[in-house]
Amino acid sequence: MSEPIVWIQPNHLQQARKAPFLCRVEPTQGQPDFVPLYTHPPAALAARDARFAAAMKQTWQMVDPLHPPGQPGSYARGEYYGVVGALTTIRANYDRIAAIDSEREKG
Repeated sequence: MSEPIVWIQPNHLQQARKAPFLCRVEPTQGQPDFVPLYTHPPAALAARDARFAAAMKQTWQMVDPLHPPGQPGSYARGEYYGVVGALTTIRANYDRIAAIDSEREKG
């Protein structure tokens, strides 16, 4: 595991997600209420992305676009299109967030 980048009090973590907040950049053995925060090494991020892509591929294989189940207007057909819509939204959101994260890392 990588080294912690900062130490922060747990109740301050939520506030730090919204705006800059004070934290320590050196170990705080004398202050046990501070917890370490770690970054993910690039290899871990790449592995996570690969797992997500594999899971999405496997899930999409469960959806047959040429033969949706049930008759038009049926519950099965509606559920099918709901699953397709959810998968499409998840992929779009993941790509959007990955692009934002990539921009943050650059700048």
